[in-house]
Amino acid sequence: MNRPATESAIISKLPTAVVIFLLLVILTGSAHGMAALDAVARVLDADTESPIVGATVRLSATTGRIADADGYFLIASSPRLTPLTISAVGYVSLDTSVHINTGDTLLFRLSRTALEGDVVSVTASRFAETVFQSVLATEVTSDVEVSERVAAVTADVLREEPGIQVQQTTAAHGTPIIRGLIGRYVLLLYDGIRLNRPTFRFGGNQYLSTVEPEFISSIDVVRGPASVLYGSDALGGTVNLVPSLLLPATRPTLDVSLVNRLRSADRGVGGFAEMTYRGRQAAVQIGIGGQQTGDLRAAEPTGVQSPTGWSEGSLSARAALFVSPELTFTGDLLAVRQDRVPRYDRIIDGSFEEFTYDPQDRDLIALTAELREPSSWLSGVRATVAYQSEREGRRRLRTGQTIGDESRDETTTWGGFVQLDVPIHDRHRLIVGGEYYDDRLDAESFRLDSNRTPRATTIPNGAEQQALGLFLNDRWTVTSRLSFDLGIRFSRYRIVATLDSTFGRFDDAFTAITGSIRARWHLDHSHNLIAGISQGFRAPNWNDALVLDFSSSGFDVPSPGIAEERSVSYEVGWRHRTSSRRASLFVYYTRLSDLIDRRPATLNGLPFLDENGNGVRDLGEVAVFAKRNVGSGEIWGVEFDGQVALAPHLTIAGNVTYTYGRNITASEPLSRIPPLMGLARVRYSLSSDTWLELFTRAAADQTRLSARDVEDSRIPTGGTPGWITWNLRGRLSRDAWAVTVTLENLTDASVREHGSGVLSSGRGVALTTSFHL
Repeated sequence: MNRPATESAIISKLPTAVVIFLLLVILTGSAHGMAALDAVARVLDADTESPIVGATVRLSATTGRIADADGYFLIASSPRLTPLTISAVGYVSLDTSVHINTGDTLLFRLSRTALEGDVVSVTASRFAETVFQSVLATEVTSDVEVSERVAAVTADVLREEPGIQVQQTTAAHGTPIIRGLIGRYVLLLYDGIRLNRPTFRFGGNQYLSTVEPEFISSIDVVRGPASVLYGSDALGGTVNLVPSLLLPATRPTLDVSLVNRLRSADRGVGGFAEMTYRGRQAAVQIGIGGQQTGDLRAAEPTGVQSPTGWSEGSLSARAALFVSPELTFTGDLLAVRQDRVPRYDRIIDGSFEEFTYDPQDRDLIALTAELREPSSWLSGVRATVAYQSEREGRRRLRTGQTIGDESRDETTTWGGFVQLDVPIHDRHRLIVGGEYYDDRLDAESFRLDSNRTPRATTIPNGAEQQALGLFLNDRWTVTSRLSFDLGIRFSRYRIVATLDSTFGRFDDAFTAITGSIRARWHLDHSHNLIAGISQGFRAPNWNDALVLDFSSSGFDVPSPGIAEERSVSYEVGWRHRTSSRRASLFVYYTRLSDLIDRRPATLNGLPFLDENGNGVRDLGEVAVFAKRNVGSGEIWGVEFDGQVALAPHLTIAGNVTYTYGRNITASEPLSRIPPLMGLARVRYSLSSDTWLELFTRAAADQTRLSARDVEDSRIPTGGTPGWITWNLRGRLSRDAWAVTVTLENLTDASVREHGSGVLSSGRGVALTTSFHL
């Protein structure tokens, strides 16, 4: 690992983190302590009598509290019989009514479920509810599952989730394909903060991998359009990386954890150390990590894929100030440094002798204020302001040339969001809010000659984008069985840039109004039916509108006048849940319109790049292209996921996804549509932390290719072959330590995820050890 560069880069960001923590310390000193309420209650595991950390205690249909790190929560006295609902992931919810008197100490015990299927999501509706209650196709990868899956990058965690294929252009990157859409059509969030930047390209990208798996507690995935709640890009789906919840403690506690990971397939070595302090008024969590990988070995006959090795360093910090039971301030700092990530597919196909991403960095600083139950008409307020810096460097040398080029782009973003939770007459729950983000680009590019001669940047230096969104969503409970979600959003995006003298100033704005209507019919305690219609949209970004550079097609020029891409999605779904079973089935159809694609254009009146200025197309002078709204398409699919506890210690689970996409305009398949794919597993558990499982992942052949797919060197001639892998994974845990071992690809099958530039690992072993002090 290039440790001096990596560590110095991270350390250089520490003053910013210190400012945040000093601010929190000042706020802590000025607070008068947590407001003293009248009664204390505690939530325990019915079997072990241990506290259930983070259990949710709901006092009515619209208000709730979180149990602290010792299972305690505070509650005001009430002369009336007060209904309570107490729930936690992996436990049967408890509904009861109690009299709460001053000085009471209440004790509640929850029983474990055979399955952990009733997990809580915050993304699908922008408020906490179980997946079973959601009106969207929602899945949550829990903190336990994140830690179990030995992931080199965050995208790897999603490989086992229903409805998701992970495409990898390089071994260090990964892009989820959701409902047949990839890259710029999938919205990435960190705790609700937009991570998508105007630099996102059409296909796969690396940006999900610039948030470390160790930084997050769970991952919420919403399949299908979520543009009403989250704006542009949320057409195929939304991926929200949720950090760990910082809770107060009745007495000061200090926890230290160490995680080490080893992988034989790429000789990867990584580690992460984290320290967490919890007190009555504040909590602080700091982590630092890194990894070094070698070239990834695929199954024979491919063997070692060189060059695919890379290195990384990371720093995370969170701090929470508990001003009162109702008011919490939280500060976040993320810093990731990836070094020398090779673009293997462009080297192995002979196009380049060198193509390296260096650096690939992300910094994120955020401050969130959350106010619960401020008044009788307002259930909660959440406001977040964030700063992001994303740096991407590329170093390239084309085959046959002696002088390469180097470019660096830094996108800085200020922005955030505010949302209000407004209950009305116990029948309507309104989520009202807005968001604003301002992106700016600092770009430079050089020829790697003796003078480092400046060259034109792909996107003009100084480009700007402003994004504004206002949204309203109403959860209308018609009866105890029937509810609707009605949503509407206004969005406005503006791009401003100064191009060269040929094109002058670029100034375009894009406006969209999107809506959705969804219904949930609660058949009984274990069955829900869901149906909905949702609009989605994607505003053109810098990569669509401003590029002036060579591309795989020829030479791209700026594209003023293009409009938003849009979609309308129809879906029906079924969810089933009991203490020993859970299942879901969704069928959807999406119609896409105004799709943006390259089309022949002119530059200085000529349809080709006249490099020597003679007005004649000479050998080697390529065609000129611009982006246009020229396409329409359709995608439909089926997604199934299920899990059954056959016995107290034996569970089987699986998922299957089928996707069909068609470009209506070109009368051909849509690009990058995943094949039929699925997963099956059987797990034997001695306890919640000690188990052994056998699982298999498989994909069918994908021979339905678009013209773009046929030209893509990452897709074999005739299509991507199907594959199947068998894997064995187990975990052994004791009080202070745990070991997870995965035997990957036992049969050494050759695996290429459709559209990926690298093959997945061949037969190998992955080992994770964790210690808690």
